[in-house]
Amino acid sequence: MKFKNTICPYSQVALKRCANVNQEHILGSALGGPDGLVIRCEEAHNQRLNVELDVPAMRMEMLQLLAVASGVVSRSGKDNVTLTGSLPNGDPAKVTLAPNGARFTATKPVDVDPTTGLVRGVTGFGNEAQQRAEEVIARYRSKGLHLQASEPQTLPSVVKVSATLDGNLLLRLMCRTAYLMTVATLGDVAIISDSGEQYLRAINTKGMTRDTLADNFIGAIQAEPSQHPLTFANPYPGGHTLACLATHDSLLSHVVLFGVFYATFITRNPAGYGGDSRVFFINPASREYKASDFSREVTSGRIKGLGRPTSPSA
Repeated sequence: MKFKNTICPYSQVALKRCANVNQEHILGSALGGPDGLVIRCEEAHNQRLNVELDVPAMRMEMLQLLAVASGVVSRSGKDNVTLTGSLPNGDPAKVTLAPNGARFTATKPVDVDPTTGLVRGVTGFGNEAQQRAEEVIARYRSKGLHLQASEPQTLPSVVKVSATLDGNLLLRLMCRTAYLMTVATLGDVAIISDSGEQYLRAINTKGMTRDTLADNFIGAIQAEPSQHPLTFANPYPGGHTLACLATHDSLLSHVVLFGVFYATFITRNPAGYGGDSRVFFINPASREYKASDFSREVTSGRIKGLGRPTSPSA
């Protein structure tokens, strides 16, 4: 992936003047982003956005769930997500989902009488409940107390779980990815331009919303896949699509995460000419990617609904 990258995309300072330089993934590694798709940047700004944006974004259980379902394994080897929920009687429960199965656990498996301090019951799933009951009995026996377990009682197996998703935080994450795609397409000119200024003001806004984009003259289209006007035929089911196209007057940057979340961002084209484009199809599980461009995808009939973007007004 060759393009001119001599300026930090975050500080807009020449990299040779930066104290420390490292590489920023166009799409975060925690989402299955390839190590080959990176932009050089100033380390301090990379770390700042990692704390402000990347870490909070990956705490969202919905993204974790999609990552696990897509086969993403983190750098630390984590390949699961734990969701909190409740049992039919209201007791808290957890479910840990991984590629090789699911594990259900009761958050408070031992019910203790607050008056006597004695165990009243044990809750759990499958053999785990029986094993825990035997452990409790053995522990009391070692203290000279005799407990006897009743026959197990089967409870309704419905477990209600939820997955958190902060829509504004997700939008900010996708906006940052869209900006880095403009840099990967046009190089330094995408950084030191009105387009770069607009993206940076939006990305650096904590609590960014769609209004933030409008205030910075960034056009945005965010819709469900079936309703989004721009759709690529990604060869990887559940994969990511990153694309950027420079038309005569507009710079269109398109981000699709896990084939679920779609967003397109539009700024003015700082290059002054059209034709430059990049398209990346990413397999989150293997971190492999296929590189293409708009012309090739249009010719092959793999783009649906591509219309002429409207240049955002200043």
